[in-house]
Amino acid sequence: MTRNRKILLLEDDDFDAAVTRELLEKCCKRPFTVQRCSLLTEACKHLSRGDFLAVLVDMNLPDSTGLHTVREINKAGPDAPIIVLTGTDDADIAIAALGIGAQDYLPKTALDSCALERSIQYAVSRKEKEVDLTAKAFHDSLTGLGNRALLYDRWRRGLSRSRRAERKVGVLVVDVDDFKSVNDTHGHEAGDTLLMHLSAKLKKCVRSTDIVARLGGDEFVIVLENVRSKQEVEIVRDKLMSGVNYTTSANNKKIGYTVSIGSAIIDPQAEEDLMQAMRVADAEMYENKARGKARNARSTTMMQATAP
Repeated sequence: MTRNRKILLLEDDDFDAAVTRELLEKCCKRPFTVQRCSLLTEACKHLSRGDFLAVLVDMNLPDSTGLHTVREINKAGPDAPIIVLTGTDDADIAIAALGIGAQDYLPKTALDSCALERSIQYAVSRKEKEVDLTAKAFHDSLTGLGNRALLYDRWRRGLSRSRRAERKVGVLVVDVDDFKSVNDTHGHEAGDTLLMHLSAKLKKCVRSTDIVARLGGDEFVIVLENVRSKQEVEIVRDKLMSGVNYTTSANNKKIGYTVSIGSAIIDPQAEEDLMQAMRVADAEMYENKARGKARNARSTTMMQATAP
C-alpha cells in the first residue's frame, strides 16, 4: 500500500476505541494514523473533507444503528474501503454488510494487529478493483466522460435534489458539425483527438455538479442541476457556442470545428423524463444546425458574388 495510512475509526465505546487505536498506531508492522469519531454525522463530515485509506466502523452508534450506518458511510465516502467491527460474530449481518458496500467484517473478539493490518490490505485491494470495474462500466473509454448508464443514474439523483430545492433541471444536447468529414479527411485518429478535445472543453464550461456524458459518436449530453429558468440554460449554451475556441491538432495539422447545441428544461414536479427532454433539445439542436448551414451557404454565395 503506497497511499497514506490514515484510518477513520468510527467507534463510540471509549475502551474499544483505545484498544483499536493502540493496535493500529503501535502494534502493526507499519503504524497507521487514526482519526476517531464517535458519531455517524461526525464521521461523514470527516469523510467529505479528508482522504482516508480505510474506515473501521462500529455499526451501533448513538445516532445510527445496524446496516444504516454502513450505507451512510458508503454514501459519504464512496471510494473509501469499509471494514465493519462488531461485538457479535453474526454471519448473516456480515453477509448483509458486504452486500451494501463493506469490504470486510471483523468481530472485535478476533482483533489483533496482524488481523487488522491484513484486513485493511485486503479491503483496499478489493475496493480498488471495485472502483476500476465501476469506472469501466459507467465511463466512456475514449473521453473518460460518463456514458449512458452513468447519465441515467446521475439524472435520477439530480432530479431528486432539484425537486427538494424547488428548482428545475436543464438539458443540453451537443453535436459536432460535419464530424464525418473530419474522419474522412484526417482519419479516425484525428476524429478521436477532436472528441477528447471537445470533452475537455465541455467539462471546463460547466459546474462540477453538472453531468457531462458522451452517448456515442459525436453526441454529448449535459445535465444542469438547480436552474431557475430556460434562460439560465441558454446562457450556458451561448457560452459553449461563443466562448470556446474549437481548434485542436492532429497529425501536425490544426483542425477547426464547430458544434450545434439544443436545450430543454424540465420541472422535476412534472412527469417528464430525461428522454423527453433530450428529444426536445435534440430537435432544437438540428434546427440550429440547419440555420448554421444556411448561414454558411449565404456567406459563401456572397463571397463568390463579390469576388473579382
